[in-house]
Amino acid sequence: AWAYDALFIGGSTGWKLSEAADWCIRRAKERGVWVHAGRVNSLRRIRHFQLIGVDSVDGTYIRFNPREAYQRLNKQLIQPPLLQLSSSPGDPPHDAGNS
Repeated sequence: AWAYDALFIGGSTGWKLSEAADWCIRRAKERGVWVHAGRVNSLRRIRHFQLIGVDSVDGTYIRFNPREAYQRLNKQLIQPPLLQLSSSPGDPPHDAGNS
């Protein structure tokens, strides 16, 4: 039996994008487990994990130009946003896409 509350998908890009990682994600989601993928730094990877059903991701993608990245990602993601932006100084407002 699987006894865990969350699954973290990390490691090399090759591993994270592998069929084995996809299998682990699907099994976890079938059991209602939260899945997070780390070091997801491109829209292509965000979409990959979004389509598989990952609940959250992190990476430095938005760090270098947060306002532009937030607006771009907010327009292009097809499901509810995977990214939750904080209210820290320098972060765009949560309604940045409406400005």
